[in-house]
Amino acid sequence: QTQDIRRMEQLLSRAANELAIRSEVQATLTTLLQDVEHAHNLEQTLRSHNEVYRLREQLEALQVRYDDREAAWLEDKREKERLGRVLLEQIVQLSAREVEGEKSRVEMKRRMQKLEEEKKMAVERNLINVKKTDGAEVA
Repeated sequence: QTQDIRRMEQLLSRAANELAIRSEVQATLTTLLQDVEHAHNLEQTLRSHNEVYRLREQLEALQVRYDDREAAWLEDKREKERLGRVLLEQIVQLSAREVEGEKSRVEMKRRMQKLEEEKKMAVERNLINVKKTDGAEVA
């Protein structure tokens, strides 16, 4: 019976040791699992952070391109406005030349009419003078 008791004590002691070892293994595995889960969460956070960083860089690059395009658009707009002013100026100058040309044509026509009238009057005066001279010679 003492031997049986000793054997039982040994078996109980061995079972207690195995139980303690299993508890340690289970605690270690639980810790490892928690570490793996934590590492996975950190990886996801890092990926999210990297994605945000990448998107921020992409946004900055797009902002630069947008700013460049907007500057080019504004420059183009200014150039079109300048060309519009130049064109308007040219139109005004051309219109002024046409008005001056028309005034010159009207003035020339008026002078021609005046010369024609003076010519007619001179011809009539000559005819009158000729008739007077002819009439005086006859008498």
